[in-house]
This record gives sequence, C-alpha cells and structure tokens, in this order.
Amino acid sequence: MATKLKMPVLAVSGEKSFGANEAIVMRNAADSVTEVVVANAGHWLMEEAPGPTIAAIREFIAK
Repeated sequence: MATKLKMPVLAVSGEKSFGANEAIVMRNAADSVTEVVVANAGHWLMEEAPGPTIAAIREFIAK
C-alpha cells in the first residue's frame, strides 16, 4: 500500500453484504475508486441482482 493503484477501480458490493465498506477498503489501495452499492442484494450479486450489477460494470468500463 506504499504505492496506490493509479488505474480506475470499481468497488461493487451488495447492500446487505459489505455495502459501502467495500469502497472504503479499496480506497486504501487505489486513488480512483468508483463505489456502487447494489440495493437489496447480499454477497451473490449476479444471482440476486444481475441487472443492476451488469449495468454498474458496463457503465464503469464505458468510461
């Protein structure tokens, strides 16, 4: 962690799992963190909320 990642990082987590804590942890290792908390989802994002998860990933990589 002496040198943080310079590339954009997506921290995506379920509201009922790590929530915003995922991005907090990632900000220790990266300068540019995009935070997405998927509502009404837990640990298994692609099973519990595939639509919002895929949308978040597509939006992130489109930047």
